[in-house]
Amino acid sequence: MKGQDRDEWIAQRAYALWEQCGRLDGGDREHWMQAVRERDELERTQASADGREVLVRFRPKASTTTPRRRTAPAAAVAGG
Repeated sequence: MKGQDRDEWIAQRAYALWEQCGRLDGGDREHWMQAVRERDELERTQASADGREVLVRFRPKASTTTPRRRTAPAAAVAGG
């Protein structure tokens, strides 16, 4: 695999992640790093050429979900 092919794949994937996240400013580094992680995973596995089975693992979380609330440990709630 040529380095240029890898860099092009990463750039295209990072752009696709940016689009999936609503084209918001400020997430370029995170999108790039995620694309690098996905490409590394593709290279470490026997993934298909399109990497569909790997990309599912790295699907970005929807920003429309509400954050999970942390709950206190049972001992703290029970007063012990």
